[in-house]
Amino acid sequence: MPKINSIAPAGVQVNNFHNNNNNINNISIEFKATEPTITIKKKHKLIEGKISLRFLTIVLISIIILCCSLFIWLSSYLTSVRALNYFTSKIVDNVNEIVITALNEFLKPFMSVTRNMGNDWNNGVVDPEKNIRKYLFYKYKDFKTFGAGYYIGENNQSELMAYLESYNNNNIVLHWIEQSFENKDNFARLYLCDKSNGSNLQLVLKEEFTTSTQNYYKRSIELFDKYPQLNGVFAEPYVIEGNVAMHYSVRIFNQSLYDTKKQFIGIAKIDISLKGIQQFLSQITLQTSGYVLVAEENNLVIGGSINTTTLDNKGRLSLFDITDRNAGQLMKDIYNKYKSFNQLPYTLVISSEGIEYTVSHKTYTLENISWRIFIVTREMNYEMILSSSVSGGVAFVCILFGFIASVLVGTWITSPLLFLEKQFETIRDLSFEKIQFTRSYFKEVNNIYKNLEEMVYWLQEFKTFLPENVVTQLSEINERQTLAPKFDTLSIAESAMSVLEEERTTTALFKLGLHIKYCSIIYVRLSNLLTDFEDLVNLFGKIIAVTGTITKILQADIQILSVDEFQILFSSSHQLTSSKALTAALRISKSIDGLNEAGGSNIIYSIGVSSGQAHIGHIGTQHIRFFGVIGENRIIARKLSYLAGFLQLKILVDEPSLTSEFVARPVDKIKVNKNEEIQTVYELIKENNVEVDEWMYELEEHKLNQKFKYFQEAFDVLTSYEVLDENELLSRLEKSYSILKDHLHTVPEDRLVTTRLMDFISSLIERMEEGESFESIRKRLAEHHSDLSISWKTFTNFLDTEMVVQELK
Repeated sequence: MPKINSIAPAGVQVNNFHNNNNNINNISIEFKATEPTITIKKKHKLIEGKISLRFLTIVLISIIILCCSLFIWLSSYLTSVRALNYFTSKIVDNVNEIVITALNEFLKPFMSVTRNMGNDWNNGVVDPEKNIRKYLFYKYKDFKTFGAGYYIGENNQSELMAYLESYNNNNIVLHWIEQSFENKDNFARLYLCDKSNGSNLQLVLKEEFTTSTQNYYKRSIELFDKYPQLNGVFAEPYVIEGNVAMHYSVRIFNQSLYDTKKQFIGIAKIDISLKGIQQFLSQITLQTSGYVLVAEENNLVIGGSINTTTLDNKGRLSLFDITDRNAGQLMKDIYNKYKSFNQLPYTLVISSEGIEYTVSHKTYTLENISWRIFIVTREMNYEMILSSSVSGGVAFVCILFGFIASVLVGTWITSPLLFLEKQFETIRDLSFEKIQFTRSYFKEVNNIYKNLEEMVYWLQEFKTFLPENVVTQLSEINERQTLAPKFDTLSIAESAMSVLEEERTTTALFKLGLHIKYCSIIYVRLSNLLTDFEDLVNLFGKIIAVTGTITKILQADIQILSVDEFQILFSSSHQLTSSKALTAALRISKSIDGLNEAGGSNIIYSIGVSSGQAHIGHIGTQHIRFFGVIGENRIIARKLSYLAGFLQLKILVDEPSLTSEFVARPVDKIKVNKNEEIQTVYELIKENNVEVDEWMYELEEHKLNQKFKYFQEAFDVLTSYEVLDENELLSRLEKSYSILKDHLHTVPEDRLVTTRLMDFISSLIERMEEGESFESIRKRLAEHHSDLSISWKTFTNFLDTEMVVQELK
């Protein structure tokens, strides 16, 4: 593949000059700054510092003696009532969802298989004279139906072929029934079949048969006429040998005329046993006396968690005839009160035979069926709760009164000290904006609060002179102390003192030395900032202002390397560090774009982001030190920023930095470490945080998301080639080249990235067509990457340099 070279406009010129003592003495530096104004909001109280702490303690104990019993009992009672109501409501809602989900999971598979049977018939997949029997047997066996078949009864025809289950001495046997498509006679033949393979064992019955007169067929036709918008319908449940079943039917049409004219000739039908639903409902337990019922609109019960069958267990009951747990009488009372089940609220409370019940009612609908779901629970006896709470509360108050009183008094007295402790912890973190200022009724404490305000004011002044990495390290020291085990106030104080003592013995709070940490580094390069010196101060100030704000919010450390290059360091947990770095990169990009739009400037920038292990810490002496970051990811971030500038992209990130919270697309592959590992490089596009209800924003962003969709598909050939054989690889390469060609036409501004990938894929296709071995092609795919290097060139001026971004084969 040909090399693509580009020299970025990043020259550095060093001019010689001479200074002497006279020149140095004549230098004057003038600083102009405005004094910061700090406004502290104070809450003034009318009698601050006038009340005696001892007097208040005596009054407080007297009030506690009179009120604590009442308050404890009242809170116990109210909490118990609310908790019981809340948990009962949640249980009912969960049971409703469980029942509806179970009904869907049971019925919908049968709907799907019946529709497939209809589609296979209409499209000629099923041949009545060749494969229909084998086809129906596997539908019956695989989906465990009660029966499966085709029934033709229109246009004076009477034909059927079906497998049906029946009961013989409480044993399930399989039959094959057919009114032959070949003989075309009026006799239906019923055979006993082998359940393992569906073959006939013996002829059981032969009699005249007319499909159109059968009840199930006529009922299906009636339901199709009633619901013409539905392709399939459920018939009403029926009882066979003590088992409740129902069937689902779909229309079938004349196969030979289906493409030109849909001539209705009959139905495809699946018979479904509802025993599975009944068994599931019988296993539901709801409190100690609650239960669930599922019934049709005609009030016949489908099943429930109580006994819903007749005494001989072979018939069905109406809701009003259930005797178990007074359910029938309860349903009668509900029906009589509301005159119909159609007008029931979601939840109602009703009394039946002296017992209070809470009843939840919900309607389950699927296709043409509409079933009622009743969830019944008994109301709690709040008088019992009341009496037990009172007696328990009185005993509790008598035994623990002294302890409670001492705790309350001690809490009141020590609350100012606890408040001061929290404020000093905040001061230790240098988070002065979080400090709260208040006033106290106690004179002594009020004086302490005033001194605290003065101290914080001066500390705020000092903080502005601290470097950002110092503030960051102070936060890390605080995190280490926070993660230490905490048991009580004494242990906290001892832990803090031990940390301070350790720091003192090591001669410095910020010790010299490097530590290995996982970090993310953003490298920002401003390509053309040095071309206009007149506006340099203004532009640089604006860029650093917005970048500094972003880094403070995201708790990062910014290091200015030169006027046109700076890096930002994030160090924390792996995922949090990468997410913060990518967020910061997007915000910096957006801010610079905003400056370009608002100020009419044309700042060209490129950003690289890399994550990994690095050596971080202070190096130098006790008097002069530098906060350094040493690691491969810093070099990668810098190279990525140059590569982004070469490719005319804004942000490039490596694989370890990318998380699912962001939208990105691959653009290239590079070597990232001493082991020469090849890694994919991604262009960062945006955050993936669109809310569900922000449909207008999603619509506007659709083009951006679709913009590189096909590019991603074309790039995948560079990573998924290992699972492809030679023919598949050639096909994928040709398809990728075609996609990139269309992408280049659709998105011409993506020319640099697209043409580089097209050239590489084109060379592979040519090599494969010329007969190069498959292993050689795969090796080229495995080793494909871009290599970034710095080239120095010497000119007549002293130390002029240029950065070269170079792609190698």
